[in-house]
Amino acid sequence: MKRLVTAAALLLAGSVTAFADAQVYVARPDKSDAELQAATRTCDQQIGSVRDGTIPSAAYNKCMRRFGWLYQKTIRTPRGRTWIDPETGELRYDTE
Repeated sequence: MKRLVTAAALLLAGSVTAFADAQVYVARPDKSDAELQAATRTCDQQIGSVRDGTIPSAAYNKCMRRFGWLYQKTIRTPRGRTWIDPETGELRYDTE
């Protein structure tokens, strides 16, 4: 019985972390994705990365603003209902 509970707990832990939210930041049109990734890495190191299911902290948003990025919204990803479009590489949602 102890093994069954342990296995169920491990499966549940894996399924809880199996989805991700996306934070959307906007900037001037001349900013590149590489600049966004660099700003994100720096703020992750200085402030700590944003956990899934949470909105970025004021300190994290202030850090991103120093690099010219403004927090717009968090897109919640429903579990098991998304896929990556192979042609565009964009995240897609099932419409069922």
